[in-house]
Amino acid sequence: MINITDVSRHQGDIVWEALTSFFNAVWIRAGMSWGYEDPRFDLNWSKSRGKLPRGSYHVFFPLQDPKRQADKWLEILDGDYGELGLAADVELHHDANPLVFERNLRSYLIYLEDRTGIRPVIYSRASFFNAYITGSGRYNNPPKWYQDYDWWLAQYLRNPDLRHPGPVTLPIGVPRERVLIHQDSGSGVPIGVESRELDYNHWEHTARCTLQEFIHEVSGTPEPTPEEPEPVPNQVDWTNIDAKYSELGNAIEEQK
Repeated sequence: MINITDVSRHQGDIVWEALTSFFNAVWIRAGMSWGYEDPRFDLNWSKSRGKLPRGSYHVFFPLQDPKRQADKWLEILDGDYGELGLAADVELHHDANPLVFERNLRSYLIYLEDRTGIRPVIYSRASFFNAYITGSGRYNNPPKWYQDYDWWLAQYLRNPDLRHPGPVTLPIGVPRERVLIHQDSGSGVPIGVESRELDYNHWEHTARCTLQEFIHEVSGTPEPTPEEPEPVPNQVDWTNIDAKYSELGNAIEEQK
């Protein structure tokens, strides 16, 4: 299993060497809306560099100016989008009308991609997206653009000591292969952090790509192709030898 975590100021001091002993990648909170930067983002971002693939997430406010929120996020990143790129955290509704919520979120995502060349991953959960963005009146006809994005979905078990085994429930209109990450626990063992709990996620085996393929997509470089193995010197070609012995056997039989 490819394990992934996400951290913010709530995790306190992080011993990255301990974190990397179990996790294969990390998402780090940059901020919220247009006026808040996570006070530990710069430290977490710099300390994690080179230790494991990292991306940033930013909490979206549905009734605030989408462009202003995106600009704040990009200002925090200062051109360094990490190896995983961007994840739009969509889990606050603020009583927004679903059509307004969808319009502002869509504007936010498009603007971020235009500015960075990276299509953001959407973090949420099926029940939230169905209720507050799709809306009950559109269950039979959800927006088509959902299919164009990769998703990071949360779903836990009632028992906080266990990780949800999956499959994660999908928002209406989202194909299974577009779900890259399942956040399967919000109360995992706090490896390498000060907090008493830690979010646990894993890369979905049904995802449209592997973690490494996704990293290459974000960086804009193709996945390296494996090199052909070097021929072993003096390697015996048993195929040719078998053929020669077969020909010799036939010749002997003809002489009898």
